[in-house]
Amino acid sequence: MTVSYAEDLLSASGMSLIKLVFLKWKGSLFKLIWKDLLMFISMFYILQGIYVFGISEENKKYFEGLVYYVKEDVDKIPISFLLGFFVTNVMTRWWSQFQSIPSPAKVAVYVSASIHGNDEAGRVMRRTIMRYVNLSLVMVFRLLSPRVKTRYPKMEDLIEAGFITESELAVMKNIDQKYPSTSKSWLPLCWAASICNRARAEGRIKDDFALKTLTDELNNFRGNLGALMDFNEFCIPLVYVQVVTIAVYTFFFTTVIAKQPIIPEYNEKYKETQFLDHLPFLITLQFIFYIGWLKVAETMINPFGEDDDDFDVNSMIDSNLITSYLIVDDMHSQYPDLLRDRYWDALPRELPDIGKLDKNEKIKLTDFFDVVGTRKRKSRKSNLLIPLNEQDKKQLSSAFSSFNFSSQSNNITTVPNFGNIQTQAEKQLLKTKQRATTIKISELSSSDDD
Repeated sequence: MTVSYAEDLLSASGMSLIKLVFLKWKGSLFKLIWKDLLMFISMFYILQGIYVFGISEENKKYFEGLVYYVKEDVDKIPISFLLGFFVTNVMTRWWSQFQSIPSPAKVAVYVSASIHGNDEAGRVMRRTIMRYVNLSLVMVFRLLSPRVKTRYPKMEDLIEAGFITESELAVMKNIDQKYPSTSKSWLPLCWAASICNRARAEGRIKDDFALKTLTDELNNFRGNLGALMDFNEFCIPLVYVQVVTIAVYTFFFTTVIAKQPIIPEYNEKYKETQFLDHLPFLITLQFIFYIGWLKVAETMINPFGEDDDDFDVNSMIDSNLITSYLIVDDMHSQYPDLLRDRYWDALPRELPDIGKLDKNEKIKLTDFFDVVGTRKRKSRKSNLLIPLNEQDKKQLSSAFSSFNFSSQSNNITTVPNFGNIQTQAEKQLLKTKQRATTIKISELSSSDDD
């Protein structure tokens, strides 16, 4: 899966960057290039050992001539231009693939809002449509990702996973036998569209516009799946990848020769050669940067592979199915009680800064309900237009403490009445407002007298 490091860079301090660069192994540069780096350094010292101990004095002069020749022409390879253009194209393609991954949750919202009815037939329709949507996505992921293919090697495995039934699989296999040359990932979406037409005929979808909106969303979902399959089928031209890869490795093979230190006694030009010439420090840094640049592109060419930074599609599959069922079934026609918000009668000049954070607390960005931080925040008082005392605040707190879920009636034609909301919270809020207004008037009167 893609390596996340946002929590490690909450501030731009030097130590945060140092820890991220040198102390993180998964998905890091060093994990990608350590084999190539070891081979590069080994080759450098092997050639140096052959030059010093393995050949005769006459052959050493031939080797020195080769070093001079390569040194003059090694920088003529446009390595920066090739790598920069290549990585830019790969990065753009990688981001386009990520944006093409469709979200079943978006379809689920349309399904829940368009197909009414809390009876069993309505529930079955909504859940089946979303099951077909997720099935279509899983079928495409099986074609793209070896991880999903390993998880579901056969279509029969999707029966146990709950994406398809035996009868549906039999229909799909029958069509595949007649037309084996094309993918059948579009078929579940056709079934979902047919269910939408049936829901419109039964009156569960109120009008043709809602049906068209839902059908368009299914078609957009199918279009995104088709884009993912096109990215997989039409890759970056192989010759382009070959040119860049060969150019990079050829550059460093010639660099190993060009940077070989020459023994002073065999050449007057290098009589002042120092010990540091035998340590390939600068060319090692150059190797790390260029090879790391190339490895970035190699990693991002296929984001559905098995590298550390590839998309975690298995987690997407699990999350999509659960979210889809929650939206169209468990949360269908359900919403919290309709209450006046905290700032119904008076807008704040600025919102209160409620968080009180200790030094030892750490932020976890993935926690949706309990989030703590690493730094203390300065407490600021909320300057409301209407001042409230402690008693008023307690009454406000009790007024908004009731927050229960309620559902609409099973009658699909029932629409909640937003204009007639008479609750105990409203009465308490009205009393609080009157008391605060009285206090404000008394304060203004006292200030005028002064």
